[in-house]
Amino acid sequence: MGHADLMPTLLELLGLPVPDGLSGRSLRTLLAGAAGELQVRPVFSEAWAEFQPGGPGGGRVFAPPSLAVRRGERKLARYRSPEGTRYELYDLATDPGERTDLSGSAPDEASALRSLLEAYERETPRASGLAAPAPGPPTALDADREEKLRALGYIE
Repeated sequence: MGHADLMPTLLELLGLPVPDGLSGRSLRTLLAGAAGELQVRPVFSEAWAEFQPGGPGGGRVFAPPSLAVRRGERKLARYRSPEGTRYELYDLATDPGERTDLSGSAPDEASALRSLLEAYERETPRASGLAAPAPGPPTALDADREEKLRALGYIE
């Protein structure tokens, strides 16, 4: 069960059609108490900001995007830096703080999750082609918009 299941579940509960091609599935029958079992499937996540373990001054900086896949209690994360790409495998049941990398002791599992992550990146346009726009100068407000925002309490 993941965030991808929210949209199809809500649409089905509202009696609206569920579009084809969604990665999630409706959980309506489970919510209604019908017998069923949740399928353990991979859940993917992306981080589109620089990441520096330990905060500023903490050493190497990882460039976006950082990707991760979780299947059950195992999570594989991929980080990129000027030195290369790094994969780390964690058992979240015994190591929720992600302090012990298991990729060296469970290479087959790390390889299987890496294949899932690579397929996700290949098949998901936002994983390979989305980049945050560079911040620019603030947009000036015309007098009418400024008055409306002031009336709504957004600016003083």
